[in-house]
Amino acid sequence: MLPTIIALGIAATGFDEVAADTVLNKTITYFDISGHTADDLLKEILRHGPLIRPDGERHPGVTKTSFGGDYTSAESGGRCVVQSARVIVDAHIILPRWKDRELADERLGLAWDALSRESLLHEEHHVQIALMHGKALEKAILDLRPRRTCKELEDAKDVLAAQTLVNHDLDQRRFDLNESADFERLWINFWMSDWDQTHAK
Repeated sequence: MLPTIIALGIAATGFDEVAADTVLNKTITYFDISGHTADDLLKEILRHGPLIRPDGERHPGVTKTSFGGDYTSAESGGRCVVQSARVIVDAHIILPRWKDRELADERLGLAWDALSRESLLHEEHHVQIALMHGKALEKAILDLRPRRTCKELEDAKDVLAAQTLVNHDLDQRRFDLNESADFERLWINFWMSDWDQTHAK
């Protein structure tokens, strides 16, 4: 499982117009690992991989996402209405990069390549899940009915934002659960390629 870390904050702004178009800011960074066997690489991942828990647990890959943005509201006819809203989704993918890949045994290298490709696709899907929820949140804010005061409207927006976090987290966890069998197979292939090469010598 490659976990997703989430946070949320959407602030009111003083602008008259804010384009209602969900924005995605995505970055990918790599942490270097080195070694000549699968065991070497695992030790490097456990040493240098991204932290996913305060207790120091690390993971080979992670997607950190956050939701931010802004919205405007105004008094109209004795009611407060949403004028505009924009949600910004920030996504940061972190994955390992094997520095010694070009020196690897062919079978181990090909197994690593397959694992790397699938890991990136997996993390990209986490980003798309976050973007989907960002778009849904933006639409929900724009569809908010007028309230008696702008404070009531902001409270309603905060309820939507909190529910977005819950739904987003559930969808991310569900995706990881559905993908777990495929990733287990890829890791087994990776370890077996190293085991076969070692015992063939």
